[in-house]
Amino acid sequence: MVRPRWLLAVSLTLAVVITAGLILLVISAPGAPADQGYPLRDVIAWLVLGTIVVGLLLRTARIALIITADGLVIRNYGRTRIVAYPAIVRVTYTTDSDWVAIETNEGHRHTIQALPRSEGRSTLAWYVWLVAVVNDEGRSDR
Repeated sequence: MVRPRWLLAVSLTLAVVITAGLILLVISAPGAPADQGYPLRDVIAWLVLGTIVVGLLLRTARIALIITADGLVIRNYGRTRIVAYPAIVRVTYTTDSDWVAIETNEGHRHTIQALPRSEGRSTLAWYVWLVAVVNDEGRSDR
């Protein structure tokens, strides 16, 4: 499984910090005197907003590229795609994109958000390895 290290670290750290803040809010706010505490509607609004933000951060932290014997499982922020090796026409990594991408024989281009340009040499190494794997699997299946 390939994951973007910095994105994973930042997302999980922020999720932990926000969750700790929400716990402190729940512990301290409702029991405080009315003149020094927060109204219940504000606490509920903060909990709802905080839960949404933590959910989005955890959704971001699930981004991954899973390499299986049959193909690639691409878990991006929005969708998860399963692409078989014979369906992959080309793996691209160009200067006009922030991520490595694959092109399929159906004419679709899928970015792999687990391999961002910001990871530098790590992404380049995974790109080279992925090209080799796709070429090897493609030759044996076609």
